[in-house]
Amino acid sequence: SLTFSPDTPAQLERQAYDYATITTAETKLKTVRYACLTPSICLREVASLSSRIVVTSGTLSPLEATAVELGLTFGHILQGKHVVPPGNLYVGAMGKGIRKKRLLNTYSRREDPEQAKELGLTVAAVTRDVRGGVML
Repeated sequence: SLTFSPDTPAQLERQAYDYATITTAETKLKTVRYACLTPSICLREVASLSSRIVVTSGTLSPLEATAVELGLTFGHILQGKHVVPPGNLYVGAMGKGIRKKRLLNTYSRREDPEQAKELGLTVAAVTRDVRGGVML
């Protein structure tokens, strides 16, 4: 049998995630976590409690699509009319961090404090050394 909690879409809207329980005659009890990945559901409650919401980002363009996805109507929009010139762009990958330790961000290493420290120290060093800033 497969049972879901919450039972109704209205209950789902009040939570970002919940669980489904799966049982069969052949298997032990298993739980599957599912998440609501619709930002408008989560943002709806915030908007109802707020008089203003300021949305800022360098990567939400086109704003019309972002507004629809967030379920918002923007009263005022200030948007830069620029594109980064190719000469100002560098894309790279780093296999080792600042302390020469391997950078391998996998699911199995998500809670490894040494991995997090190596990544954090490396990001701090790169952002300190790159004139004009970086976007990660």
